[in-house]
This record gives sequence, C-alpha cells and structure tokens, in this order.
Amino acid sequence: MTMNPVLMALLANNANKYKGGDQGKAQKAKDGRNTIRLIAPSPAEAKWVGEDYKFHRDVGVHWIKADEKAKPLAVVGSEEICFDRVSPISAAINAAIASAYDEESKKLYESWKAKAAVLVNVVNRANGEVEVWEMPRTVWGKINDLALLYADQSGVNIFDHASGMDLVITKSGKGLNTQYDVAVSPFMPGKPFPPVTADQIEKASNLDDFIKSNFFRDGDDKKALSAIAQIANVVIPQIGAPVTPTAALTSAGSSVAGANVAQTGSLQATQPTTIDPAVQAAMLAQEQARQAADAKAAEDARQAILASQIAALQAAQAAPAPTPAPVVVQPTEVLTPTTGMSELSADQQADLLAQLAAIGG
Repeated sequence: MTMNPVLMALLANNANKYKGGDQGKAQKAKDGRNTIRLIAPSPAEAKWVGEDYKFHRDVGVHWIKADEKAKPLAVVGSEEICFDRVSPISAAINAAIASAYDEESKKLYESWKAKAAVLVNVVNRANGEVEVWEMPRTVWGKINDLALLYADQSGVNIFDHASGMDLVITKSGKGLNTQYDVAVSPFMPGKPFPPVTADQIEKASNLDDFIKSNFFRDGDDKKALSAIAQIANVVIPQIGAPVTPTAALTSAGSSVAGANVAQTGSLQATQPTTIDPAVQAAMLAQEQARQAADAKAAEDARQAILASQIAALQAAQAAPAPTPAPVVVQPTEVLTPTTGMSELSADQQADLLAQLAAIGG
C-alpha cells in the first residue's frame, strides 16, 4: 500500500528534525539486534494521532540531582520538548547555570537539562508484545530516512499494517560510544512480514496519556523547582503566576484599531519555596556523605605525606657515613726576603742560610 501524502510530508519534515540526540517505563533497544514492527495508527484508529498522522511523540525529562552520582531528588518532564511551551523548570535551570561559581557546579546544573528522545508503539518480535519504545532522536531520524527511501524508490509504506516491514535496530558500544544501525529485516521473497493485527493496534498506548502519567505527575514540577532553588541558591519562576497582558502590547503607543490584545501568562520571580522534607533529608544525607568523603581524602593525603617523610628519614639513617675527603696539605710558601743579604750581619746570614737548608732538606 502506498504512503498517505500527509504522512509522507510528516516524514520529510522529520528527516531534518531528528538528526541530533531516555525516561520512565518505556522500553529501549538492547545490545545487539532488536527486531520490531512499528505501529502507526491512523487518525481514524486513534484520536490522539491527529490529522497530521503523527503517531510518535517527542519526550524529554529533567533529572534533578544534588550530585551527579546520586539518586535524583526530582524527575519531571520537559514542557519545552513534550508540549513546545515555555518551561519554568528550564528557566530555573538556566538561572542556576548562569549563577554557577565553579565548573563542577556548572557541570551539575547542565546535567539537569532534558535530552530529547522519541516515543513510539511497536510490536517487539522477541516476545510478541506491544510496547512503548523510547529511541534516541538519531535512530528515529534513520527510520524516517529509510521510510522515505522505500516510499520514493518503490512506493512501499513500511509502516502499513498489512504490507509494512519489520525493522532491525542494532545497538553496539557503550556510553558516549554507543552506536545504532537501522535496516529492514531480511525476508523471503513472496513471504510477507506478519501483519500488525487489530488487537495490537487496540493495545497501542495513547502516547499523550503515557507522557502525562509518567513524567508530569502532580507536584513533581514544584518538587523539581524547590530542589533547584535549594541546591543552586537561585530565585525560581513561580508556577501559576497571575495572567497579565504583556506590557509592550498594552502601552498607548502600541494600540491598533480593531485589535484585541490577548492576555498572556507571565513568569514571576519568587523566593525559593520551603523544600519538601524528603528532599531536604536526601540533600542533607548526600552533603554529609560528600563531606565525609572529602575528610577521608584529606586524611589519606596527610597520612601519605607523613609516611613519605618517615621513609626518607629511615633511609637517611640507614645509609653508610660518607668517607671524608682527603686533606691536601699545601707546602708552606717561602717568602723571598726583600732585604738584601748584604745588609745582614754575618751571624744573621748564617742563621738564615741554616733555616733555608733545613727547609730544603
């Protein structure tokens, strides 16, 4: 079956959007080969898809930690990534980064930023289950490129329920060196891939509800803002600020006949709210652990220096005494008398000659 023109346009736009680069209960590709079939409901099959045929969703999550290696104090979705709207949490994080007093603090605050990923419903061929999968943006971009290639070259819609194709996502490497390859699963000529069934389409998750239930629970945003304010010591934006018109649009000089100025919500600064007791206790425990680690490191360094000094003293005592350098006795310089021999008496001359003879002999 050929691809719907609206879906084709969406994929073409995605090809540019998802070139760059994970959260909740969504599944992820495991190391090695992962064979899946994407479930792409139409607007008639799932109201949440919409008339643009967008069957995937962008997602991003803030992990607020007091230390990079510690457990998060708050986990909340990114409104900017998920809903394309202004986020008080992102504003607070940016304020924290701007106020960082050292590189270590700045690195911590930057780790609070959400990284964008993509959610999509799939049939996992390894277990036959319908699952929500979270993919790096680069992987989703490769899938879009592959779909456009087949649509352009052969008129095939790889997302079609009946005649679509299974995909193989191969994951390799670790950490920053992780790589993903995307390809159509090998198949026998004349033997189509198993179709996506009506039951599997029915089991596919409403991704809007999935995001809200997993990443936007009541109170999580306030907990995140409170933790940011306490850790970074910054003034945070107020959630639910009074709705006020933008000043630049309500001034007398900006009035336009027949025009109505929409009332817009404004972010207002407020003093940090009282931190949640559980968050406060976790932060205190983490700070105490960090102080204890610093104290131990300082004591270990002091002991190492002391041990080095003792070893140097012991080595000096065990070394043999140095052999004294031989004393070289220089011969006594004989001064030539300035007084002439002829001016001395006979006895003085005889005595002087005797002394010279004694020295010479």
